[in-house]
Amino acid sequence: MPQGDSPIEVLIWMINQCIPVLKQASNLQEKQKKSLLPTHRPSEDK
Repeated sequence: MPQGDSPIEVLIWMINQCIPVLKQASNLQEKQKKSLLPTHRPSEDK
């Protein structure tokens, strides 16, 4: 069986690659929000 030939396997691999990056990015965003906007969150304006 060729490696990475199954679309599902590719999808799982991509998700596994993305999760740590997304977690890191969201952690950085939270830190920036807390340092820049301690009392106001723009996401609540929508």
